[in-house]
Amino acid sequence: MSIDLRRDSSHREVSGARPKVERNGGPADLLKSRIGRLVCLGGAVFLIGLGASAMLVDGETAASGSKDEAVATPGTDPSAPAATDLASYAFLLPELEGLPPNTPPGTEIEIWATWEPPVTKKLKVHQLVPRATVAEIIPSIEPGPPTVMLELERRFIPDLMYGDRFGALSIVLASEFD
Repeated sequence: MSIDLRRDSSHREVSGARPKVERNGGPADLLKSRIGRLVCLGGAVFLIGLGASAMLVDGETAASGSKDEAVATPGTDPSAPAATDLASYAFLLPELEGLPPNTPPGTEIEIWATWEPPVTKKLKVHQLVPRATVAEIIPSIEPGPPTVMLELERRFIPDLMYGDRFGALSIVLASEFD
């Protein structure tokens, strides 16, 4: 018996480029190409964004409807901020120039800032808070100045912190203008 050690002639090695596979144009072939995947991903992101914005618009519509009902009730002042929009902020009394130490609680004030160093050649004064209320003046436990507790709209707190750090604060009693 003899064994033939020659290569099988049916197996052929081919070098060079692979033959192109014809695509039949189905959805699976679209996802195989890079552009097709990007288009599908972009479409999915667009649809998710569209759905999220529709949900936000529906939520705002429902919320604004409840606001209209609240405004329609007698005895409410639409120009006054809601109780949830108010926040407390404390200062040492000398930091608020112009505020007398015997100011009664409930006094409305305006807070102004003078920038140090000046931003321009002329003195720059800027109104930071158009209306705040003195909640109370707390006497100091240790020897030192008393603390003023203010109530103001929450949206003014970042401006107030910036003005306290980079400027000199002063107040004007709101009753002086009325």
